[in-house]
Amino acid sequence: MRVSPYPPKRCRLCVFIEKKYTHLMEQNISFHKSAFKHDVTEADVRWAFKTFVFEEPIEGEEDKDLLVGYDLAGNPLEILFNEVGKNAYYVFHAMKCRKQLREIADI
Repeated sequence: MRVSPYPPKRCRLCVFIEKKYTHLMEQNISFHKSAFKHDVTEADVRWAFKTFVFEEPIEGEEDKDLLVGYDLAGNPLEILFNEVGKNAYYVFHAMKCRKQLREIADI
């Protein structure tokens, strides 16, 4: 499989939503650079926190949580994060939601 060195193109509607509604997505979320390893944008992660359908602590991993929510294009994302304070989160992983997590989240 060939992987393009260029970032994926964003649809015009996604770009419009991202620009117009970014101010509504202000949350106390900080990011590790690894959160963007799988071509997920900060706006997508912030939107996923607003639209999450599943969230629970990761069994056996202290202070790590899993969230499944939707990006600006409506695609499910899986996000791993730490809660670092009241309504404050540190995201260290974000990617398209895998099949097994879709089944767990019932989406």
